Amino acid sequence: MLMMGLPALITLGLTAYDYVYPQQAVQREVRSRLSKCYEKAKPGETVDLDSIVKKYAGREDILFSILRNKYPKVRSRQSTRLPSFTLPLR
Repeated sequence: MLMMGLPALITLGLTAYDYVYPQQAVQREVRSRLSKCYEKAKPGETVDLDSIVKKYAGREDILFSILRNKYPKVRSRQSTRLPSFTLPLR
């Protein structure tokens, strides 16, 4: 029974963590998208994703615009907008 509910608990935990630490959630999403982009654009080549994420922190839209221009054949099916983690106002 516990094994069936474990994925839901993990998802709930990550969602709560994302609300508490929204910048880490954005960085995790950016890193994931960068990884997929470089896997398609430069397969087998090692890229320091963490330094790129830090360099463009807060300017992720510029980063993905640069990548779209540099690697036009590598198109992401994901939205260009990053998730917004904000708490509702009371």
